[in-house]
Amino acid sequence: MHRAFVALVIVAACSDSASKPPAAASAPPISKPATPAPDAAIATVDSWIGIRIERDLWISKVFDATPAKQAGVLAGDRLVALYGEPIESAREFMAQIRRMPSGATIPLTVERRGEELKLSITTEARPPTR
Repeated sequence: MHRAFVALVIVAACSDSASKPPAAASAPPISKPATPAPDAAIATVDSWIGIRIERDLWISKVFDATPAKQAGVLAGDRLVALYGEPIESAREFMAQIRRMPSGATIPLTVERRGEELKLSITTEARPPTR
């Protein structure tokens, strides 16, 4: 890829520019992409909050020294909503958390003993050993 770039520069520099108008004069302006490129650090590091989820969205474990533990999530809580939207499956919920940048603050609603609790949790990079 690097050699092709060098060859392109040499060809452009050696062309007979006196007989042709500059290419930039007739070229349309370059537009920015509609969506920015993802940050490499965000794309390669999974985020997590430190919970294990069982069937029917019940939290079976809250790991020590994790965002979920710090926010007050308890084993036995049931996931209800993320950003106010109902959580349909544990798999999709975990995928959404993994895609978030480390340090994102998320509003999470859990059910505990029949009552809904609204919690605020800040994601962190998932440690490699868990």
